[in-house]
Order: sequence, then structure tokens, then C-alpha cells
Amino acid sequence: MRKKAPIAVFCMLALCAGAQKNTEMIIVNSPADATKTMEGIRIEGFVPDVLKISLDFAPDNSALLVGYYPSEAAARQASGGSAPPSPGDRSFSIHPGKVVDLGSAILVSNVVGPYTISVFSANDGHLTSAEAEAKAGIPYSLGLGDRLSRAESRVFRFSGSGKSHAGGIRLKVFLVFDELALPLPHSTYTDELSFVVSAN
Repeated sequence: MRKKAPIAVFCMLALCAGAQKNTEMIIVNSPADATKTMEGIRIEGFVPDVLKISLDFAPDNSALLVGYYPSEAAARQASGGSAPPSPGDRSFSIHPGKVVDLGSAILVSNVVGPYTISVFSANDGHLTSAEAEAKAGIPYSLGLGDRLSRAESRVFRFSGSGKSHAGGIRLKVFLVFDELALPLPHSTYTDELSFVVSAN
């Protein structure tokens, strides 16, 4: 009986020690400790600013305007014909008060602040002829959406602000001929427009 008592005591001590070890392992691997460890990790996402403009009537945001005065047929006959227009060319006849619809500009923006759409004119907001007798240019106004602008230092400027919807905002692009300094030589008159948008 005396031998059995120390053995029983030893077994009880061993079981208590094993239970204590298991308890320590559970505490170390508990969700609370895992949460404390994860508190040091921070994940952030970044969405870059998107501000761009494209044209449905010109593939590279640059369009060649080709105007005929007094009509396309008369101009072609006077100039002896012309080469076939490229995809970015927009041809039309010229007369006072005419509005020429070029197509649409598509603006995509996730920028909250203001921006400026600049349209650069190769001929300072005039249609000009390469022929010697047609040195005078034909001035015009450029429309974008519901706004109209005259060129200053070869640039038509339009301001805006805010985000667009997913597909972008479609803005009508058009020309307006207010007055013509008649008489004008029967000729072909051209200008080239390039569209750029930038945040202010």
C-alpha cells in the first residue's frame, strides 16, 4: 500500500503538468492573440486618377477640317480635284450662319476637381487656303457640349469639373460660321484641331 501511494501521487502530478501544458498551448494559439498579431498588418488600395478625352470622328484626337466655298463641287472643280479624305477628315461647305456638326468628344473622369479641355488650332481658329489668291482665313467658333469658344493664341478652351459616369460624357463638337468677309475666292479651306484635357 505504501508503494502504491507514491505512484498515485506521481500520476496525479503528471496529469496536472500535462493539463497545464495544454492550457498554455491553447492560450498561445487563441483567436485573441491572433487578432493582436494581425493588428500590425494594414492593407490599402489606390485608384489612380483617370482624366481622358477621345473623339468618335478622329482616331488620334486630331481632326483635319476641310471646308469648301461656295460648295464642295465648285471647290473641287476650281482646285482640279483632291485626294480621298482620311478617317480623321471632316468635309463640309461654308456659308454664313452655318453650323457644322463634327461628331462627339467622350470625356472620362474620376477626378472631383476642375479640368480644362484645350483644343489646339493649327491656323489660330481660321480655315485657310493654300492657294495664293485665298490668303485671308475664314474665322469660326468652336462648340463643345453647350458652350461656344473663340480661339485665343491658337487655343479654344473649355472648363469643367467632377466625375463622369462609367461610359463617359458625350459632348457634341461643332463649328459655327458667324460672318464671312465676302467675296471669298472659290477654294478649299482647312484647319487641324487637336484635343487635350488636363486637371487644373
